[in-house]
Amino acid sequence: MTESRGTFAIAVLGAMNPSIHTPDWYHYLGLITPEELAAAKKDPSFMCTRVASQFSCGTLMMNCTELKWIVRAAQSDIARATEFASKTFTALDQTPISAYGVNYDYHVDLGIEVSLLLGSHVGSTLGFDEAERSTIVGGSLRFRQTLEKRDLNVTIEPSPLSPQWISVAMNYHCAIVAEEWQHFDLAKLMQASVSEDGRDAPKRLDRVLKVIRARTENK
Repeated sequence: MTESRGTFAIAVLGAMNPSIHTPDWYHYLGLITPEELAAAKKDPSFMCTRVASQFSCGTLMMNCTELKWIVRAAQSDIARATEFASKTFTALDQTPISAYGVNYDYHVDLGIEVSLLLGSHVGSTLGFDEAERSTIVGGSLRFRQTLEKRDLNVTIEPSPLSPQWISVAMNYHCAIVAEEWQHFDLAKLMQASVSEDGRDAPKRLDRVLKVIRARTENK
């Protein structure tokens, strides 16, 4: 059986106030336990300033700058990360938001030097005829596809875990366009995206790996 690992993230773009994103505030919202609160404050990654805040608790990691808020987690904790993001922006429902993204990063053991494979797929759509043809950018194979209500950006490159592991990162980017100020339920939008894209991403991963493995076997 092929070994694989995965991470998940939700990113929100907008006008953020990093200084309020402290472990204490998240504990007040009921999103972290007293034990996680104490651990987060002792974690070496913990920081909270006017321009950036960051802390880790369990498998979650929150980072906030003036332009972007993001929560990362293992894919086994997608439900908790989604709740974390949803309740955060329910509490901050007056925050001006321009876009949000749902991200699935996969790392898969191919058993072959990955850097040697990528060049042969430049100009292909990796099995997705409706996608833009792939290009090499800084050693990474990238392609983009316009989906209903969102754009999919895919980056394929050698994984930092091993030269024989491949990294397939999928970013579902959802722009929020409004001609004038309006209130919207970001939590509901994110939850719907996680549900839909959570079904879509594994299918796309399987298709990408199938194309890459088929080219490898034919060499």
